[in-house]
Amino acid sequence: MTNSLQTLMTNIADAHKRFVEVWETAKADELRRRGLSPHASLALPREELLQVNHAAYTAAKCEAAERDRLLRELFGLLPPDPVTTDTNGIDAILEFLEADVLAHRCGYTKAWYYHRLKRVQLTPKQVERLRHHCLHVCSAKGNRPEVSKLARLMVSHADPQLAADLSALVNGTSEFARRKASRVLRVILNGRPDLKNYI
Repeated sequence: MTNSLQTLMTNIADAHKRFVEVWETAKADELRRRGLSPHASLALPREELLQVNHAAYTAAKCEAAERDRLLRELFGLLPPDPVTTDTNGIDAILEFLEADVLAHRCGYTKAWYYHRLKRVQLTPKQVERLRHHCLHVCSAKGNRPEVSKLARLMVSHADPQLAADLSALVNGTSEFARRKASRVLRVILNGRPDLKNYI
């Protein structure tokens, strides 16, 4: 399922990109139609700004519908709640978490799953996948707002090796990795002072 999730998330990211392009073009056109610069929207009165945005959303309606259809398809493949699913459902959630595609709404969904997984008894293999995933997220480029939820999840699943690996990222050369690993490690050590000896 990983390839299908990866493909679907890539399609969602592409559909959202098309939506944004159409929306921004339509907004600029509407501002020009009103005799305004495309960059003047922040200075508009609230009512006029709402009218301009409405015109843009109307123009991008088809692109939004396609993006939302793909999101429904993705969410239809995933269990609604980790707490009430079986081991296969947890594996499907982990596959979704491991699919490293920055797609519309997926970061929020990952954050929700991280939060709910704290209430689930994972198998040793699932815990190991989660540790590997944590290191991958910390190493990947880009801002990941869901990292704070991942960090809180990892408090109960961290081991000395993860603490040491995160410490190595904190002291590494990648600025992206340093910042994210530092956040995650700080949260883990706050909840697990027993791991401080391993960094």
